[in-house]
Amino acid sequence: MSPKGPYKLVTVNTAPERAKRLIGRVVEALKDQYTIQHMANCETIDAVEPTVKEIKPDVLFCASMWTPEESARIQQIAKDNVPGIKTHAIPQGLQVEKGPDAVVEYLKEQIPGLLGFDGCHITKTAAEDLGFKRRSDGFLLLQTYKAVENVRLINKRTGASRQHPPSTAIMHADAQCLKICILGAGMGGLTCALGLARAGFKDITVFEMASNLGFVGAGIQMAPNMARILDRLGVWDDIFKEAVVLNETDIRQGATDAELGHVDLKYIKETYGYPHTVGHRATLAGELYNGCKRESDTIKFIFATTGENLKFEPKPSFTAVPRSGEPYQVECDILLGADGVKSNTRVAMLRELNVEADVNDTNQAAYRIMLTREQMASDPELLALIDADKVIRWIGEKRHIIAYPVSRKQIYNISTTQPDVNFAAAPSATYTTKASKKAMLEVFGDFCPMIHRMLDLVPEGEVCEWKLRVHASLPTWVHGSVALVGDACHPTLPHMAQGAAQAIEDAGVLSVVLAALPSGATPADINKALKLYETVRKERAEALVELAAASGRAMHLGEGKAKEERDRQFAALKAGKGPVPDKWADADVQKMVYGVDCMKIAEEMVKSELNGA
Repeated sequence: MSPKGPYKLVTVNTAPERAKRLIGRVVEALKDQYTIQHMANCETIDAVEPTVKEIKPDVLFCASMWTPEESARIQQIAKDNVPGIKTHAIPQGLQVEKGPDAVVEYLKEQIPGLLGFDGCHITKTAAEDLGFKRRSDGFLLLQTYKAVENVRLINKRTGASRQHPPSTAIMHADAQCLKICILGAGMGGLTCALGLARAGFKDITVFEMASNLGFVGAGIQMAPNMARILDRLGVWDDIFKEAVVLNETDIRQGATDAELGHVDLKYIKETYGYPHTVGHRATLAGELYNGCKRESDTIKFIFATTGENLKFEPKPSFTAVPRSGEPYQVECDILLGADGVKSNTRVAMLRELNVEADVNDTNQAAYRIMLTREQMASDPELLALIDADKVIRWIGEKRHIIAYPVSRKQIYNISTTQPDVNFAAAPSATYTTKASKKAMLEVFGDFCPMIHRMLDLVPEGEVCEWKLRVHASLPTWVHGSVALVGDACHPTLPHMAQGAAQAIEDAGVLSVVLAALPSGATPADINKALKLYETVRKERAEALVELAAASGRAMHLGEGKAKEERDRQFAALKAGKGPVPDKWADADVQKMVYGVDCMKIAEEMVKSELNGA
């Protein structure tokens, strides 16, 4: 069999002679498989654009002296000027740490992953030997388990980091090269990037306004519907190592600590395949980011940069505005706005559609507190809380506290909801503020002494308060080749503990519908796929937003007939009858939330609506 190619290669290396020698060795070693022509080397980043414009190379390599940020910039320049170019950055410091032989061996392993096996460009006989069958439109379907195993073996042999999860199809090669930009690297943005890379897309760039992903934050509940998707994406095991499994939940009177209701949660794993767990947001986000870094040949991060001046036609485009440096234009095939409740993408989309959907003030705020085991160790009653596999909600009029252990029970996470006072006169863009410990203690002044002791452990000056805001339901999440994700389209109150889970469901569904794009996908094809995403996700997400609001209203009742009815329901619950007023803990509601596999639904809809095309 004659070698594939020829492939034109450009390198970016400050030492041109070294580049020539190393690439020469790689070309010689792979000459029986590939014909690679080393056309030019760029010694500076400024030289990349004119060089690739002139040569139009098939492949570009960044040498190991460039930082990840510089490599990302180099690769972006190449992709902006040569559609479909394959780029790769050699890990920073490899030459210095392990020498030129290590660089040669590294490139010999990586090149087959860039130029080698392509499920859409193999012969009929080879496809059948591997366990595929070719559909009438040329799309390759996985015919047997043998095909899944062969893909895994090929990835292992070629050094490819991604193992495609079992799927009904291998993507079209040109669809894999569609340029996807994601605005925002929160839970939704990170999961979108990882899910799309695992699906097979090869050109994904994430723009994040923060200068780095130094993760902070409080505890987070991780329900089975979230875990199911994270497991498919290969990151759940590492997240679960740090998690605490919740086996029960108590709902208690804040004033007396008397139990109103108790729900056993041990059935959840048996019923839904995963236990209900809690963890630290930093662990969840960090492992998603680690998953993305394992896909570094396909996912690039550009930090300290916002996306502004969005345009929707003929292709999505925006102005990337770095915190330092000159703004520049970015055009892509697909744009995903995962830029949070203050989303620029949403604002631009609604303006384009001449629609108003303002941010709504909920008149509620939240304290988020994390106490260490050491802080609680001298109080036996508090120590019992952090040692329990239990989430507790203490409720009072217009207020509640929810708390549970995280980080292998080394931290006790406490989150509150109370009437907004501090933000009432603040600008609408203000979402967080430093708060007074004295004011916090006064808010829960009529709660029981144990709560007072717990809140009093918070150091003075470390009390932060968050404004809880949502926005009106949107008429659509999609316009052209642009879609909104997570809090950009369905921000929610925290009372169902589903905010991050719903953003992760968005990402999972997007990875399914976009992976089904046809060869030669047009903007109309992309819009059709994104509309299918909206069909799968919008009604469900918005129902959970309303359910969270309703649960909060039930928990915060003052004296009166409504509270009497709620407490009657709690009494019935203790007798083993009736629903749970706290909807998060209600088995029927859990079935609706945890028992739905959004990715599976999307896969079925792809078959019927897009016909796999």
